[in-house]
Amino acid sequence: MAEEKMTGSSEPQPKKRRIVSIFKWTAFTLVIIMLAGTAFAAGVYFKIFDLQHIGKQWGLDKYPLIGQYFEQPRTNFETVEGNTTEEEPAAMQTSSEQSMPQQPVQSQTPVQTPSGSAPNLQQNGMNQQTVLDKEKLEKARLQEETKRAGKLAGYYSNMKPEEAAAIMNELDDHTVLAILNKMEPDQAAQILAKFSAQRAATLTDQMFKGRPNTVL
Repeated sequence: MAEEKMTGSSEPQPKKRRIVSIFKWTAFTLVIIMLAGTAFAAGVYFKIFDLQHIGKQWGLDKYPLIGQYFEQPRTNFETVEGNTTEEEPAAMQTSSEQSMPQQPVQSQTPVQTPSGSAPNLQQNGMNQQTVLDKEKLEKARLQEETKRAGKLAGYYSNMKPEEAAAIMNELDDHTVLAILNKMEPDQAAQILAKFSAQRAATLTDQMFKGRPNTVL
């Protein structure tokens, strides 16, 4: 009985050893495959292996599942889109340029102006500016003279006609006329009557004719 038990217990041990050995070899094979796959992936990533060259050499592009990851070989019947799209406008442009008639180039000659025209224009401009400046100065002078004549007319209006005539008799005709023109007519008449007949006639004649540069 003891021998039967020993023989019965020793029979399953070879089976267990076989299963363990199969499991070990399977695990070892999987590890080797994983290491090989990792090494291959690293080689492709670091460009150690040329994946396209390997695919062409082994014909991997013909397989349905993995063939899409490889570049398909081109045939002579395939047209390249980029070249045709770029060549067509260039061909059309050259044909249009050849069909258009060439126009003769007209020589442009500069318009020559007389040599003395520019200095003359510049001189005329300077003369006009000088005239304008003189007119402005004359106008400003007359305005200032008008203010002074009005102030003097106020002073002489407050005097007696005899006193005003005695002082004005020592002044020149231009100043006397400027003051009289700024006074009231009755006051100017009273002062004018105090002058001598000859001086009053001269002033009257100048007032009638309008003496140049006389303040009115």
